[in-house]
Amino acid sequence: MKINKLFSDNGYIAMALTIVTISLFSVIAITQIGVLDSHNLAVGFQKIQQQHLIRSETSRGVIVAKVEMQNQIGAGMVDAGFSSIELGYNPVPVDAGFGKFTFKMRSKVYQEPSSEVSPFANNTVLNISSLGKAYTGINNLTHNGVGVFSKKILKNQTFAGFHYFTNNEASINEDLDDPDQVKFWGRDEIRGIVRSNTDIYIQNGGGTEINGGWPLFHDEVYTSGEIKPHGGSGQIPIDQVFRKGVTENVPPIEFPDNADLARTGEIVEIDPGDAILAYVDGDSYSLWYADRIIGVPDTVVVYDWNTDLDDPDTIPREDSLGVQYLTRIDTVWYQNGNGRVRNNSIFFTGELWLQGTFSGRQTWASQDTMYLTGDILLTGTEKGSPPDGFNPDTGLYDLPINYNDYVGLVSEKSILIQYGYREPEDSIRIKNNCGRYEDLDGDTADGGIYIYAAMAALGEGEVSMQDGVFSFQYHHPHVGTIARYNGQIVELANHEVYGIAPYDNGWGPLHFFYRDDREMDWPPDFCYPYYGPLWPETRAETFMERGTIHLYGSVAQRRRGFVHRSGSDNVNTGGEWDIANYRYGAHPRFLGLPPAPGASGTGVGYQKNYNYDNRFRNSPPPNFPEVHIKGGARELDTDSWYLYRVADAPLDLIF
Repeated sequence: MKINKLFSDNGYIAMALTIVTISLFSVIAITQIGVLDSHNLAVGFQKIQQQHLIRSETSRGVIVAKVEMQNQIGAGMVDAGFSSIELGYNPVPVDAGFGKFTFKMRSKVYQEPSSEVSPFANNTVLNISSLGKAYTGINNLTHNGVGVFSKKILKNQTFAGFHYFTNNEASINEDLDDPDQVKFWGRDEIRGIVRSNTDIYIQNGGGTEINGGWPLFHDEVYTSGEIKPHGGSGQIPIDQVFRKGVTENVPPIEFPDNADLARTGEIVEIDPGDAILAYVDGDSYSLWYADRIIGVPDTVVVYDWNTDLDDPDTIPREDSLGVQYLTRIDTVWYQNGNGRVRNNSIFFTGELWLQGTFSGRQTWASQDTMYLTGDILLTGTEKGSPPDGFNPDTGLYDLPINYNDYVGLVSEKSILIQYGYREPEDSIRIKNNCGRYEDLDGDTADGGIYIYAAMAALGEGEVSMQDGVFSFQYHHPHVGTIARYNGQIVELANHEVYGIAPYDNGWGPLHFFYRDDREMDWPPDFCYPYYGPLWPETRAETFMERGTIHLYGSVAQRRRGFVHRSGSDNVNTGGEWDIANYRYGAHPRFLGLPPAPGASGTGVGYQKNYNYDNRFRNSPPPNFPEVHIKGGARELDTDSWYLYRVADAPLDLIF
């Protein structure tokens, strides 16, 4: 029945009306879909176009920032000369075919404390902020709500940002026709970014099982040269050695030969040839001045052996064989005041000896060699703990973080771990860095030295041996040559000649060696006067192995400095003494010299425990040397790029 009605006249009319109604709604729906699709297309286009333009605008801001900073070469970021720069802007009309639109943008470059974007940071960064809005139309503009606000954070890069930077991987012996390259090997585990301006050499070996005998780099590695095998190591397992990759043939970086930024802080004058010993306690320091007096050469008469060992005052009865002329160097110490370093640098115009516990942000710099006479510690970090809170066992920053104390060490020559010195007040011999000789609190079983600092050795010498390195003092130890020490005759047995000078000049009996032709060469087995920092020393007190370097920081140097030697190299030892030509007597390894208390091994120097201080990525020490690409332009790191809502833009950027 219902079906029949549907086919009646009235039914046809009803059906037709129903179909018309359905068609009408379909048309309306399709029209709405078309309108909606058109709107979504327009909005999507505007959003994509706006992001492209914002990226372009941000890139323009980066260029402006770099140009502005380039105009301020030599000034720190804080002294860049501006608080904000506004970039000029023009509307960008776009005819997309399906619609006409206009995009407006406004950008500024600000300086702001980086603590706003990084938990480690205290230094200033550049903030490139850009606001963009999209409008419908070309002339009569209607804002349709599409817009974006972006911030790009740039920080000025310093050499503290690299765990390891080397301008030249060759050793200081390159000009002595030493073909060997300093390499990374199985004892090396590097936890920060490594950057080199020359080839990096990799060797399998070293007697450890850290990485199957290969070195291990936990962070990125960049070289302006190539990665090459050393010592017949064969093919290098790149993925195994470089856990975050390696990039070769990158543009080289300028390595400065001066500490001009550090000179903008306090300056302490030192006369040529003299030195200052600084003890640091927090942000305070006390100074001792070493006035070095070079006397008239003493005449030392050399005789045939003919005396009684039991009587050191016996005068030889034979005619003399000749004379030696030895220049006495006396050091007179006197107190030289005290002061404070707070969020600044202090520069010494000569040789600096340094140790202590540091508070706040400090950079210590010297025109001449810097000697570390003891630990460089931080007030807010327990000795042996990481200042950045990084836990190598978990791979997390789950240990206490020191947010306050940052130290930079800069030398316009080299930075050396001192072998030892005489305490100014009482002339007691001090060997803070020789194993556990001084039995310092917090030392590991083998002792050595703890360094919480970013270091830069900038020296550029006339020959490779004078280039700046981080290394240690007294590579080639030899026993002292005196014949009388604390009332006892020492080191005279089985030798044929000795020299004697009047006892009242302070020399005492001196032991010599002569060849058959009676040439008066200094004996190769014994230390040349004053080459040894504490000359003269007995055999029991002359140390080869000296413990471990516990570094929590970074090293930048012109050449790869030795921190350990074999004690039997033929480049510097194995012959006569000729210090002017870098020859240092017999091989120390075969002289029967002991390691320092607690230390072990068969060579000379230190083992390495190197840890990067990740705080330096965003917060370098004050006035620390900056990174410049070849040609002088500053290299700015991108710390982050953020996208926000328009409503989040600062008031002075809104339009």
